[in-house]
Amino acid sequence: MIRMNKNMLFRLRGLSSSPMPLHDDLLAIARAGFIELDGCIFLNAFAGRFGALAPDHFPDKTGIECFVNSFHVDDYVPGEFLEQSLLFSDEVSSMWTNQFQNIPALILVSAVNDGVVLKLHTLRAGEEWLVHDLDTYSEGVLEWKIGFELEMVINVE
Repeated sequence: MIRMNKNMLFRLRGLSSSPMPLHDDLLAIARAGFIELDGCIFLNAFAGRFGALAPDHFPDKTGIECFVNSFHVDDYVPGEFLEQSLLFSDEVSSMWTNQFQNIPALILVSAVNDGVVLKLHTLRAGEEWLVHDLDTYSEGVLEWKIGFELEMVINVE
């Protein structure tokens, strides 16, 4: 399942069609893998953030994962932020599927101004990060259920 708002659809239609590799810094974050702590799954590269948290300040485990597993792509690459976020999401999706075959998860891509923010969280009954109607967000928003291929995201009509 891939959902997006109209703003993101517009942005995806404007992407470069030239193939490019995933930037080394993003590849390193993905390849660092995942770690499970207190019923949450974190990108290992950012798991250190969990130790500084007060879990009772979050409404649920989804909120904790979205806080820890959140970063600005534009802090790691010099340009082509949306393209790089999709390549990173594809890499993470593959790795997650190999490691956690029976645990569904979502990658959230938010495109604001000239930057992109990524978040990752496990799908849990009764816990949502985004509202159902993605068009209520002014930024471009894409919700990518892990297991779907990159081509399904970029080949939108």
